Amino acid sequence: MTDVFRSVPDKETVAEWLAQLHILNFSDFHTFTERTFPFDAFNNILLEVEPYYFPCKARTYLYRDMTMKRVMTVLRQIVRPHGHTFLTHERLINGQKCYEYYLAPLEAPEPLKVGGKLDFD
Repeated sequence: MTDVFRSVPDKETVAEWLAQLHILNFSDFHTFTERTFPFDAFNNILLEVEPYYFPCKARTYLYRDMTMKRVMTVLRQIVRPHGHTFLTHERLINGQKCYEYYLAPLEAPEPLKVGGKLDFD
């Protein structure tokens, strides 16, 4: 259990929710921005997610005006128990700053080791 969920949604349910957002599975690195994000599909997902949240956490995270930052917080909470998160990259598109989001595993890559020590030659 986590500190926001009464019970953690199973991986298949989370995969179905991600599919509604055009993310095919947990290994799909499909990127999206605020302009390309399907907010209508996300609003439908919120109705299905609500029973999993503690009531006090649902008021905090689900019942407010959904900005992209709040959307990403909810999505990160949903996928984190299954070993994934959403990462963010800042990009310039047509001279305007925007954020690009994608699903990624939680594990950080190990630093490259040669003979038990790092070589910088």
